[in-house]
Amino acid sequence: MGKNWQLSDTQIRHWKIAFISRFFDNETLHFQQWRDAEILALKADNLVERRLRMAIWQKTDLIPWLNALSKEGKEKQEWRYWLAKSDQQKTQEILTALSKERGFYPMLAKAMLNPQNRGADYRIELPQSTLNKKRNSHLSRVTVPH
Repeated sequence: MGKNWQLSDTQIRHWKIAFISRFFDNETLHFQQWRDAEILALKADNLVERRLRMAIWQKTDLIPWLNALSKEGKEKQEWRYWLAKSDQQKTQEILTALSKERGFYPMLAKAMLNPQNRGADYRIELPQSTLNKKRNSHLSRVTVPH
């Protein structure tokens, strides 16, 4: 179709990405099969990440979608975490490396590695003045009759 309109390969790629983005959730099985094949061929991280989230929600195999990510996409904490959960041989190695970083997925990695100490490393330090206000806040609503 794109060749009939004399579109370049780049233009056809952009058109396919836009089309798939627009009709991503189409429920027709034939379309879904075509969409998935095109996503794997296009290797557009935005579509691959959307398909990954769908696979997580559907509890289906993530490995083909994780493998379709670009190098930059594979380096994101979120996808390293899901790779660790999906690849039993690399789970420990990936979670250990991820747990040394900061963020939501590193926190989950740390919790998976050491479930008995969940949250032990996360402390909130409040100034003493805030603590004093909190301690006496229950009295602020009390009125003493004269």
